[in-house]
Amino acid sequence: MAALAMGPAGVSGACEKMGGRGAFLFGKSRKPRWFVVDAAELRYYYTEEASRAGRSRDPVKLVDEGRGLDCAWVQTVLGLDAEVESATVTPWADNGGSNASMSRVLVRVKGSEAPVKLVLKTTAAGGEAGSRALALFREGLFFQEFAPQIAGLVHLPRVYVSHADPESGTKALLMEDLGECIETGLLFGPGTPLNIGRDLEDAVKRSGGMTPARVARAAFLSAARFHARFWQKTELADIDWLRGSSWCRGEGKEAWQASQDAVRGMWAAGKKKIESGETPWWSPEVVAMIDASISRASWDDHVARLRDQPWTLVHGDFHPANMMMEPATDAGAEEASLAQAESDAARLVLLDMEVVGLGSGPQDLGQYAISHASPEDRRGFEEDALKLYHEELGRRGVDTAAFTLAECKREYVNGGMGRWMWLLAYIAGCPLNQLCEFLHNQVLAFAKDHGVTAENVGQPRA
Repeated sequence: MAALAMGPAGVSGACEKMGGRGAFLFGKSRKPRWFVVDAAELRYYYTEEASRAGRSRDPVKLVDEGRGLDCAWVQTVLGLDAEVESATVTPWADNGGSNASMSRVLVRVKGSEAPVKLVLKTTAAGGEAGSRALALFREGLFFQEFAPQIAGLVHLPRVYVSHADPESGTKALLMEDLGECIETGLLFGPGTPLNIGRDLEDAVKRSGGMTPARVARAAFLSAARFHARFWQKTELADIDWLRGSSWCRGEGKEAWQASQDAVRGMWAAGKKKIESGETPWWSPEVVAMIDASISRASWDDHVARLRDQPWTLVHGDFHPANMMMEPATDAGAEEASLAQAESDAARLVLLDMEVVGLGSGPQDLGQYAISHASPEDRRGFEEDALKLYHEELGRRGVDTAAFTLAECKREYVNGGMGRWMWLLAYIAGCPLNQLCEFLHNQVLAFAKDHGVTAENVGQPRA
């Protein structure tokens, strides 16, 4: 049965277990109390009109367009003493990507002029099968089971309701509206096609003048705190819904093979486009690297790496567009200091936990560095940011005598390249030519800077 946890995710204390289900701190009183509600028992997850009409009790189908959430339920989950007069829901177009549907919720509270602004994130209509196959419902489980364990270490959105149903593949998150924050991808300039037509000057201004280097240091510091909390926690390998957990147990070869088959097929389609002249920017070096990487795909080597190298809980899709920066009037002059990185990290909000799982911490960083930053900006921050990451691991209890800075750098390169061998080969077969050209150039520059060639590149990392 699907579990529904209520209460802010940004609370202190570990996540208590009740009947094998995740539970959250909740209640109007200041004294903590814990409980969990099953979806089948929930009364206020639906609009009154939909309930009267006897519609489906699927908790993901919270509202129809133009209808509001039940006011009594909203008052309860927000922990408000004042009466909620209305909770209107409107679709938020062009947000949520292909896997999720986003809506904005405007809550009017009696006696207050300022409304409470929330966001409702649910599985996209018709996307249940894909969500189930890819286990994208895990985002809801992350906020139930892991968010309370890193409260105060990293900045996550405040989540009031977190629902996940592995059987149907659906999820629902009711969270704070971060609409005033700045997507940090916008702070990396006009190089990436993802920023075309967007007001980058305004984004930098509202961020208080943040530079790519400062944003990256804040992200690497946040990653270190996230990773250190779960570093080599072997019990995590028994949590089946975490991506990669079976691989850490030496199981799941079929799923791994399917991921490799998928990228091999997409690369074959991409090479046809290259050979036809449709995508003339492809360099012989990158083509040779992807060919070599795919040819080296080996289940035994994959399992051996996870056995021999430290792993942890990772974001899994760690890049600037999956983070937000709280606005500031003036962030101050740039300085490569721990104090400034800590201050910036306190404003950095990590989003989109759909592919959270077990894997290489530095691989998260390699994906980040290649995805948005110009080669010039990356060269300017990566050494310092990696050192900051490694030192923070040590401050948080990781044995950095065993996991040295040199090993961290090596895995940053190998993991970043392995991840982008998979991603770039996959994108090559998609109708995303402009984005593909940009990422091709990013990967080529990173490879040249770090001595990666077709002779030494590792296998693709899904």
